[in-house]
Amino acid sequence: MAKPRTADRSASPAADQIVCACKNLTYGALSELAASTGSFGEVMERSGAGQECTACLLDLEYYFGLQEVGAGWQDGKRAPNINRADSPKLRHRIFALLDSLSPLSPQRLRDLGPILRCEGISQHLIIANHSLLFDEKRSTPDMSVRVDVRDQDGMLCHREESVLGVDDRMDLCISDFLPKPATGEISVGSVVVERRAVSPGYRGTMRPQTLLEARNGTCAVHLQASSKVGDIWLNFLHRPKDERMFFGLINDTAAELEFNLNYQYDADEAVQPAMETVKVPPLGCRLHEYRPALENVEGLDDTLTRAKVSAGGRGGRKVYFLCASPDLDRFSIDHA
Repeated sequence: MAKPRTADRSASPAADQIVCACKNLTYGALSELAASTGSFGEVMERSGAGQECTACLLDLEYYFGLQEVGAGWQDGKRAPNINRADSPKLRHRIFALLDSLSPLSPQRLRDLGPILRCEGISQHLIIANHSLLFDEKRSTPDMSVRVDVRDQDGMLCHREESVLGVDDRMDLCISDFLPKPATGEISVGSVVVERRAVSPGYRGTMRPQTLLEARNGTCAVHLQASSKVGDIWLNFLHRPKDERMFFGLINDTAAELEFNLNYQYDADEAVQPAMETVKVPPLGCRLHEYRPALENVEGLDDTLTRAKVSAGGRGGRKVYFLCASPDLDRFSIDHA
């Protein structure tokens, strides 16, 4: 999204403007709570706002910050500071000055996720450019979108570029761009979505969603950016007769990445942890199924399993977790 200029801090949003849609908290109610408590944590606890979704938490932090900043302004001018400890640090004042002088520039938003293709399964990418809370008074800008689909080895299979205007919607069957797998096999790849605002505006609903349709069920998840996080932990129950577990491992770098999967079981100490290694080529993706050796898991049905996923090297990587029925007619997907 475009980087905003330093705003006129003497101006306040309307009192009836919604700050947290989950709890229907208005800016006026937030101002009253902030004045009576002075603590962001107490505002969250008393209102219940910002605790159900990340979007509301970010909005709440922003508008609460306006309360703190607003207290230091009078008639559009900075009020004298009585407590020197409350004065902004020099570097913050320098950053504020540079921010007010620098031109607006669009920020690149980049998200990625795995793609599956097999008999009875199709996967869609859905992007809708609506205003946040569908408020026409705060329209989103047109958004430039680029979609790259790559196969499991990182080769580009498809690229699509478009500009989504206000209330426009993109729906691509991204699994169709992957090579058709052999009967009974799964073809895997990845999708990367890059977005830029064409003009300044307000954040909307542009976060990409992927929809996985199987024969007897549908699931969806929003895509996320890659990260350089070292270890990722996932908990699940060991139920090989009822569920199949998969790890979607995406390499977002120009070098090969080695993912290490370590399984620890909440059972007798005699049960040894199991470990597997998966190598993923540059910009590639692997769908790795949880299939530990029988001697590691015999007699452990319904036992809590802790999976630690780690990758060496530097650069971005992303892990998604998929749970499926034995015959792959139902799926559930989530990001780690």
